[in-house]
Amino acid sequence: KFIKETLLHGLLFLVLVILASIALYKFSGDTNRYFDEYEVAGVRAKKEVFDAHSNEYNTVFIGSSRTYNQVNPLVFDKVTGLKSFNLAYSAVQPFRIFDYMKEIA
Repeated sequence: KFIKETLLHGLLFLVLVILASIALYKFSGDTNRYFDEYEVAGVRAKKEVFDAHSNEYNTVFIGSSRTYNQVNPLVFDKVTGLKSFNLAYSAVQPFRIFDYMKEIA
């Protein structure tokens, strides 16, 4: 019973935190400028490299550290014949990935 209640309360807490994050993001103002104002320099630099050469790529990977660490564009390109760029980065949060995708699009 204790484990069941603990898991249930943990799941409820997780859902509430995610909902609060989404609400704060949506109602906090001008979300069009978030990426430039709040993103770390390394991520902005990686995006600038992509922007400068975006016409050379036909596949872009976006995601968290799993995508960043486990998708190797050289291997992917060799297998598929495509030209890809990995824009994923570590410690991306669910609400921040929307800013990132909007910025890239």
